[in-house]
Amino acid sequence: MNRRYRNLLRILPALALFGLSHAAHADHCEGDGDIHTPIEFGSLYDDGKQVGHVFATKEFKLKVVCNPRWDGSPAPKNIFLSSNDPIPGTDLSRTSLPGVGIRLYADGNVINPGTSVHLAAHRGDGVDISISMKAELVKAGPITPGHITSRAFKVEWRHPGDFIGHEFGAKHFVNTRFDGVACKLAEASKLLNVNLGIVALSDFTGIGTATTPRNFSLHVTCAQFGEGGSTPLSVQFSGEAAPDSSEFIKVTGDAPATGLGVRLSSQDGKTMPVNTWNSLGHPDAGIVAIPLSAQYVQTSGRITPGDANATVSVLIEMR
Repeated sequence: MNRRYRNLLRILPALALFGLSHAAHADHCEGDGDIHTPIEFGSLYDDGKQVGHVFATKEFKLKVVCNPRWDGSPAPKNIFLSSNDPIPGTDLSRTSLPGVGIRLYADGNVINPGTSVHLAAHRGDGVDISISMKAELVKAGPITPGHITSRAFKVEWRHPGDFIGHEFGAKHFVNTRFDGVACKLAEASKLLNVNLGIVALSDFTGIGTATTPRNFSLHVTCAQFGEGGSTPLSVQFSGEAAPDSSEFIKVTGDAPATGLGVRLSSQDGKTMPVNTWNSLGHPDAGIVAIPLSAQYVQTSGRITPGDANATVSVLIEMR
């Protein structure tokens, strides 16, 4: 009697495990191994290509099987794909790298980015279906060299009429890099104050006359990615332009002066207009100092005294 009881205890756990294993494969969808295989484009370089240029293309298959119910009857499912947020005005979804987007196709049709798109209906009978996919890496704007590490898309299944998705696969970017030099503002340059001093009306004698320039520097930190060549760097000083000159910065204060603007200039004395991209050449890797100057300029025939502060935001891009 005791021996039989012990044997029964050994059999019951095996039956329970068999039941759990069977339940894990019932009434759901899964993909083959390729559904998780990352997308690799390798090393790329933007040598001044136009926006819209396709740098690389990958074609692959998504194979999906949806299992039947416990009793073997079909359990229909809908297969959906979700991509990243769209890049405005394009059919591209964003990647982790500024200026680079991805265009996705399913069975030859472009997938609208940023939405959950119905890819296919599966009968839920345990038979594989195959969806032909294509991914294009596209220039969407100025590209900052570096690695693309984001997810390209995810795939999920839903019960018919259901809005709740069950993710069962995703594609990520690996070993995908744009070569070149990428720069960002150094911490010390993220908040700069340039003292232009107190000036007298007698310092100005007519439109276009200016005070002595005050020199300062922007510092950027630049890193080299891969073996690619140099990358152009540009800066934009974003702010409100002076009423009488769109090139200069408007002066402000509690009681602001009129007839003045602030001019920013490069090291060689060239005006750097506000709200315009200004080229800074092709920097090397490391910490780079960009010499600049600021000065008051008379912009109208009459100046009234007052506060003469000015504020701009500094934007840099590899362009």
